[in-house]
Amino acid sequence: MIRVIVADDEEKVCQLICHLIDWESLEMELVGTASNGIEALRLIQEKQPDLILSDIRMPGCSGLELMKQAREYDPDLEFIIISGYSSFEYAQTAIQYGVQDYILKPVNQQLLNATLQKVRKRYLKKHSDGSDSLEGAQADLLKMIWFDLENGSVPSTLEEVNKKYYAHFQPGVFQVFCIQESFKDFQTIGIPYAQSVFDLLLPLAENSLGELIRPLCHEFSMVARGRQIFGILNYAPQNREQLQAALTRVIKELRMEIHAFERIELLLSVGKEFTSISQLGECRQQAQYAMGQRLLLEKVPVFLSEIPELENTDNEALFHLFSAAVQEGITLQSEDQICFAIQNLEKKVLQSGISGHEILHIVKTAYHLFLLSGLFQNELRFSPAGERESCFNEQADLCGRVEDLFRLLEANCLRDLQEAGKWMKREKVRPINEARQYITEHYAEPLNLDGVCSQVGLSPNYFSTLFRKETGRTFLEYLLEIRINAAKELLRGTKQTTEAVCESVGIHDYKRFSKAFKKATGVSPKEYRNLYS
Repeated sequence: MIRVIVADDEEKVCQLICHLIDWESLEMELVGTASNGIEALRLIQEKQPDLILSDIRMPGCSGLELMKQAREYDPDLEFIIISGYSSFEYAQTAIQYGVQDYILKPVNQQLLNATLQKVRKRYLKKHSDGSDSLEGAQADLLKMIWFDLENGSVPSTLEEVNKKYYAHFQPGVFQVFCIQESFKDFQTIGIPYAQSVFDLLLPLAENSLGELIRPLCHEFSMVARGRQIFGILNYAPQNREQLQAALTRVIKELRMEIHAFERIELLLSVGKEFTSISQLGECRQQAQYAMGQRLLLEKVPVFLSEIPELENTDNEALFHLFSAAVQEGITLQSEDQICFAIQNLEKKVLQSGISGHEILHIVKTAYHLFLLSGLFQNELRFSPAGERESCFNEQADLCGRVEDLFRLLEANCLRDLQEAGKWMKREKVRPINEARQYITEHYAEPLNLDGVCSQVGLSPNYFSTLFRKETGRTFLEYLLEIRINAAKELLRGTKQTTEAVCESVGIHDYKRFSKAFKKATGVSPKEYRNLYS
């Protein structure tokens, strides 16, 4: 029996949960209830349960703190979080503690029962005697078909496929579906957020698909690739309508399960039906093409099944115009020019009538070209271009509308332009800062313009122009100012003669030194010493 404790500071909620479930039919035993976290911790030590149903906020010790301490006591302890708070931060923290199930109040009996069924299956699998290990190994072997689909090495006949993957495919219909997250607003896209939701979603999807889809198929296989769930369906033609209804039910249930995460919506697409297993690769591509059409729809249906007609369009001219406009914007450091280039690209893409999948490819390529168009050619070190491109591609895959996709491109390009501009400005003045540091350290030595320029690697003409722009003085004026300031320090703090001070600061003509000192301070070196020493 699976031993269960329910913890909630609302007595009515505790009683409701206790009476909603037929514990015996689930092979579970309710061994205690707690009204706060401290009492729950005591019960855990006394009763040694296998599962805790806990509210996330309780007096004395919160549900999150309860999880943390309970896991230290028993790392294998399962948790189901029940809360009236839909804020993602709570769920995110719970996920970090290994919680796979999260239910919002008011508690729904059907959802709670389904969640407990999932926990029971995980528990039985974890504590099985190994009798189902062969079945698990065969399921893992079947998943290898997805890797082979990507590199085109799946055998072409039914017999060969079944032999290679220990599968049970039969003549009939072959189809591929795809389940994917999509953000409702590009400004809210967060990769860690999306990954956390996907980690929560995956076991729910595995359970629902296993229960509702597998019984209707000759063979069924699913796999998570990135933040997408793919599934192969092999079924008899007479099961078509029943299977479509089951898929619709799965996606609706999954949407219900993650409705607390308001920024994300869940989409399902299916490719065309084929009658030959040799067309599985094409099936998979079509499911992705159908998913791409979400970008072009005002209202996204539960089922994305429209397969766009793909044309061999030549985008070279489009990319050439974009690159030229972007290059000009980067050269001029003009945000308006970058925005114009992106908006012009968007206009031409939408006028062309191409598919959503191809638009996604064009936008990813456009960002790649932006990074190559002079911005990173000099190995700018403020951020590796490869990391930026990888992050952008992940965000682009999560966009739900074509407008969001182009606004994401615009936001990333403008951010990069601004950061690159700041970096280039720092790089531009870096030699001047190095020169100033060198002058400060070596003013007492014979210094000239050519010698300092060789230290910082600039030509005298360019250095002189840049130095005056940054400091407001010529090189000689700046050097003299440094030497005069050093002379002041020596006159105030030492007993060196004024002639010796003159030599110490690198000036070997006392008459010139005295004249320059008086011009800078209004008094002669001797008068300065009398006034300030």
